[in-house]
Formats: sequence, structure tokens, C-alpha cells
Amino acid sequence: MAEADIHCNIIQCRKPLSIETQTCVTSCSHIFCLDCSNRKFTEALVCPACNTSLTESGDIIMTQLNPSEQYKSSVLAGLKPEVILDISGRAIAFYEYQISQELCFQSMLQSNIEDKYNSLREQYNMMNRDFNNILKALVKEKEMEKRKYQQLYNQLEEKTKQFQKLQNMYEKLKRKTIQPNMQQQQNNLIPTASSVISSATRMGAAYGAQRTGYTSHSNRPTIAGTNAPTTFTPTAPLAAPASARRPSPSICNKKCQWIRTAK
Repeated sequence: MAEADIHCNIIQCRKPLSIETQTCVTSCSHIFCLDCSNRKFTEALVCPACNTSLTESGDIIMTQLNPSEQYKSSVLAGLKPEVILDISGRAIAFYEYQISQELCFQSMLQSNIEDKYNSLREQYNMMNRDFNNILKALVKEKEMEKRKYQQLYNQLEEKTKQFQKLQNMYEKLKRKTIQPNMQQQQNNLIPTASSVISSATRMGAAYGAQRTGYTSHSNRPTIAGTNAPTTFTPTAPLAAPASARRPSPSICNKKCQWIRTAK
């Protein structure tokens, strides 16, 4: 078992005294490092650990924790054995007291650490339970949302099939309705176009005949006894009747468009 170190009895310091060469010991069985003793005892001659008055001579003693061999040989030299034993007993009691105080302090620290650990563990358990409850609720909600999504997906597929079926029916009805009408319109346009062409041909022929203001050469009158034709003065061409006049370009364009559509 490792030997326990003696520490400075001021809680705020707690410096291990095994590394110190010189310390301060009080008659109330407390020990302090050199820095703390100089600072505290300069303010007042009162023990910083137990508030005991240290006004008597010998209440505060400077001691060597790592004495030399010469010091060990001379410190108790000349003393009676009973005095040496008394001094040794008191020194051992002082050491036991310091060790017991150190153990109490370590036990207190351990108790505080255990209390903090238990508190943190309890908080962890509570947080873990809350987290598990939240996780279960989220898993349950996820399953519900998944079922809703599946239902909506099935409904969407059903609606899509119905829509496709209705669209196919609509296309069939559309073809059945449009094709006879188109055939009938084409059949109606063909006679109309033929009559328009015939009428236009007749009107063009009549108008061309009336526009000619001269008779043919074979029909001209001749002088008696000769083959020379008599002089013929052409007359002004007669105006074509209203029924034989040439149609306007817009009418011709419309008729040609009807003809192309009929073809």
C-alpha cells in the first residue's frame, strides 16, 4: 500500500508537503506549507484550520520534513529515553491525526463525487426514459403515416386507372363523332365544287365570245367579181350582260379554295 502524503491543512491550498523542505506545525496538531503560514500568521496568530489561538511560545514551530543525517543525530541527543519516547509518541499521534484527517477529507470528496454521480445517473435515467417514450411515439406515428400514405397511394392508382379508362372512352366517342361529320362535309363539298367549276367555265366562255369585236376572215363580204374583201370598220364591243360578266378576283380565289378543299 502506498504511503499517504500529508497535505497543507488549508482547504484552498492542499499542497502535498512531501516535496517541501520546511513546514510550519502548530500545537493544535495542524501543519501548513511555508507560503500559507507566512501569509496567515502575519495577519493573526490564529490557526487557519480550527481557529485556535496560538499566542504562546512554542505554539508555532518550523520543522524539517526531510532532515539531514546530522540533524537526525543531534535533535534528540542528550534526552532521557522516556522523553524521547514521549516525543516519539506525540510525533506518531500527530502523524496518525494528519492521516486520519486526510482519509476523512478523501472520504468526503468520494461521497460528494458519488452524490454527483448518482444525481447525474438519475438524470440520465430520466432522460433515457423520456427519450424512449418519445422514440416509441415517433415510431407509432411513423407507422400511422406509412399506412395513410399507402392508402393514398392505392387511391391514386385507382383514380389513375379510372381516368385512363374515361380518357379511352372519350377518344373512342370522339373518333366516332368526328369521322362521319368529316365524311359528310367532304361529300357535300364535292358537288358544290363541281358546280362552281362548271359555272365558272360557262361564264368564262360566254364572256370571251362577247369580247371579240371582229368577225372571222372567212365571213367578211367581198367585192363582186374579185376575191378582195371589202373594207370593214370594227364596231365597239358590246358590253357583256350582268350574268356573263367576269367574276371578281376574290370570288375566284374563294372558288379555287373550295375546289382544293374538295380535292
